[in-house]
Amino acid sequence: MALVIAACALIGIVGWLPGATNEVSSTTWWLRIGCPLLGVICLVPLIWAQRRKDKVPDLLSRVTARYFERDGFCFAVVPQVANGECAMHIYFQNRYDRPCTAQILIRAASGLFSGRPDLSDIALGVSCGPAEFGRSTIPWSIPPGLQGKTISLSLYAGVNYPTGRGTLLRFRDGMRVGSVGMDTWREGLQIAGAVVGALVISRPARVKLVLPSGVSAATQSKVTAETRSIWRMGDALT
Repeated sequence: MALVIAACALIGIVGWLPGATNEVSSTTWWLRIGCPLLGVICLVPLIWAQRRKDKVPDLLSRVTARYFERDGFCFAVVPQVANGECAMHIYFQNRYDRPCTAQILIRAASGLFSGRPDLSDIALGVSCGPAEFGRSTIPWSIPPGLQGKTISLSLYAGVNYPTGRGTLLRFRDGMRVGSVGMDTWREGLQIAGAVVGALVISRPARVKLVLPSGVSAATQSKVTAETRSIWRMGDALT
């Protein structure tokens, strides 16, 4: 609607510019009157959509002002350091009133004149209830040569609502991420390294992070994610 409003404004201005002659055709009058009218018609629902209130709290916005989304499943990535170990916190929240399963893939992006950094991929599968807000914590080893450097991460996700999406409860969109194939994933799967069977099929979203320094670079043979629910529909807010 915003694009339609901008186009109507531009066409309306052009329609009122003086022509080579003083004669004004019926088409020009349609542009002069119709475009501003169409712009106003589109503006009303656009203002309503921007001002409507969420039916459940947007708890992700308390974590970060910028979060990501794939088909109603929203998430944010926040690296944390504790006791010399680095971990990736992935906060997530469902925008609909029906449960979903989601798979998230995070991998270092290739540079313009360089290859992809040798940084472990993060792959995660979670179940998310109606409007549920939760967090998954995953150990993340940072090679010594990358510690303290700024890198770009590519973000992908795949989402499935087994019983349909239902009613939209939160109205703010997240930044759309690329999609990743879900047929070979299993709920709870988490792999550090190459993700076997994950089919990336669309352009990812990108986020820049400054990697922590002075953390362990040791890789684990088996990495598991710890996922917990922080808030569900009906819970009191703290």
